[in-house]
Amino acid sequence: MKYAKNVIILLIIVVVLVLGLKVLKQRKDALKKAEAADIITANVEAVTLKNEPALLTLPTIGVVKSNINSTVATKITGRVTKLTKNNGDFVRKGEILAEIDNTDIKSKISTTEIEIINAKNSIESVKENIYALDIKLKSLIDAHKRTEKLLKVKGASIEKYSEEESTIAATIAQKKSAENNLKEMENKIKILNNNLLELKNLLSYSVILSHIDGIISEKFTTEGETVFVGKPLFKISSKDNLYIETKIPGNIKADEVIFQDKPYKLKMLNSTESGIRLYKLEGVFDNLVEGEFVDIKLVVFKGENVVLPHNAVLSINDKDYIFLYEEKQPKQIPVKILASGTEGVITDQDLGGKTAIVAMPDILLRIATGAPLNIINR
Repeated sequence: MKYAKNVIILLIIVVVLVLGLKVLKQRKDALKKAEAADIITANVEAVTLKNEPALLTLPTIGVVKSNINSTVATKITGRVTKLTKNNGDFVRKGEILAEIDNTDIKSKISTTEIEIINAKNSIESVKENIYALDIKLKSLIDAHKRTEKLLKVKGASIEKYSEEESTIAATIAQKKSAENNLKEMENKIKILNNNLLELKNLLSYSVILSHIDGIISEKFTTEGETVFVGKPLFKISSKDNLYIETKIPGNIKADEVIFQDKPYKLKMLNSTESGIRLYKLEGVFDNLVEGEFVDIKLVVFKGENVVLPHNAVLSINDKDYIFLYEEKQPKQIPVKILASGTEGVITDQDLGGKTAIVAMPDILLRIATGAPLNIINR
């Protein structure tokens, strides 16, 4: 039984080997009959390179700002009784923007003016009293001198002399008191006049005026609202003295930009935003509004050189190569990119008058591995 089982296994192995050899033979025959695959030709363009004035730029974003703008705030507390301007309105310097209730201030002004009038009248009365005391004092002193002479010849009593001295002393005290009262009243008038001046200043603050020519960009209040000292009411953006602020990384040289087809010099602000350097360009700009974003072009190269199309450069393992078309054959040469912009790239090679191959990176990679090429634009 065991012997029969071994024979069956051996027969199965022989059959498998025979079938395997047969399949292998069929496979070899098929490979011999198969035709070699065609090598695909790389279709490319060729461009003649010229050494000429070149300008390379990178796109960036700027925001319009103003050197002159104004946030108008109230200097008094009160109810807004009138608003004359809304967002988007143009205003002139000195034009009325709003009015705040000034009834209480006017009442205080009236009361203070009455107090000043009364104080002035009192001062006149005190001055008249001082004048009368001066005359009285002079008369008393003259009489006392005569009494003194009579006393020496026993023509007057000592009692009368002493009484006159007491009267003179009392009159001097009255005059001194009146003079002190006059000084106090004069100081009171000074204080009242200062209060009146302050109240009139507050009254002027009840009329809100524009400090500059510009556009109302924001309104922060409504009629009927009670506002407190320091509350912003309007933001006014000037149409003049506009500038554009932009952010440029520190590894990019930033000297000049192109905006509205005009070149502008950049000025570094010596500050950063989110770790990126801030620059500004100043000039006379058309149709700009503070706060809007604008497209500008950062100049990364300006001079005479050969500008290569981006599709002429192949990057492999952090190294850059271009392919020149010489004697109907591609020639791969390494290059170092000196500047890269929207318009193309500048390299360290003298390429003027030479012909470069331009194609997508995958096609350039095939050329690098020896694929034949076909110039489609010649």
